[in-house]
Amino acid sequence: MNTNATNGKIVDKTIRFTWAALILAILFFILPQSGHADTLHVTDDSYARMANATNYGTNAALVVDNTTATNYRALARFDVSTLSGSSTDIAAAKLRIYAASVANAGYINVYQVTGNWVESTVSGTIFPTFSAAPTATSTLIPTTGGNEYYTIDITALVKGWTDGTIANHGITLTSSPTDHVNLVLNSK
Repeated sequence: MNTNATNGKIVDKTIRFTWAALILAILFFILPQSGHADTLHVTDDSYARMANATNYGTNAALVVDNTTATNYRALARFDVSTLSGSSTDIAAAKLRIYAASVANAGYINVYQVTGNWVESTVSGTIFPTFSAAPTATSTLIPTTGGNEYYTIDITALVKGWTDGTIANHGITLTSSPTDHVNLVLNSK
C-alpha cells in the first residue's frame, strides 16, 4: 500500500489512514506538543448486502446504501499497533471518507464493530455484531457530493482501540435509519 511522498511522515500534522485507492482516511493528530503524527493502514475492508450471502471482500468499491430495496453496509479494520505514544497523546482521530458517487443524499453513521469478521467471508448473512448506537455521524452528504471528502470524528473509538479498553474489530458505515443514502467509496 502506498503512503504519501514522505513515507508516512507528517504532512501538515495529519496522518492519512488510506482505505486504499478510495481514500477513506483517518486523520490523526497525535502528540500535538511535539508535532508528531503516525500513519495507519487498513488491514481489512468489505461491504455486505444484508440478508445476502455474497462476499464483496475483493471488490474495488465499498457501498453504503439504504434505499427501499437494499441495505448495504461497509466494514473496515485498522492496525493501531503502529501508533506511537498512548491514547492520551491522541488529540483527534477523524475518519475521512471520499465519496466517489452519491445517488441519494443522507447521513452516514459510524458504528463500533463488536464481533470478529474476516474480509474474505463476511457477507450479509455472516455479518459481525456492532454497537447499538452510532459512534459518530457525518454531515449531510448531498446528491451533488460525489468526488468530495467528508470528515467524521471518531476520536473516542480510536483512543479505546489504542489503550485496549475497546477491542479493535473496526467500524461499519451505514446509512442513518431515516435516510435513504446511496453512495460508493473506492476500496483497496
